[in-house]
Amino acid sequence: MEDKLLSVCLITYNHASILVKRLKVFLRKSKLFNWELIIADDFSNDGTRRNYH
Repeated sequence: MEDKLLSVCLITYNHASILVKRLKVFLRKSKLFNWELIIADDFSNDGTRRNYH
């Protein structure tokens, strides 16, 4: 049987101040399955991409 993969897409817009907290919550809950995380920044102007790129 093939392992299943959970794909999560996190869309951000001006989330620089909360992105790390969101990622920590996701990582705590993701230990029971295979996963991939896709982060997309919608041209934030608060430094989101610069800080977490």
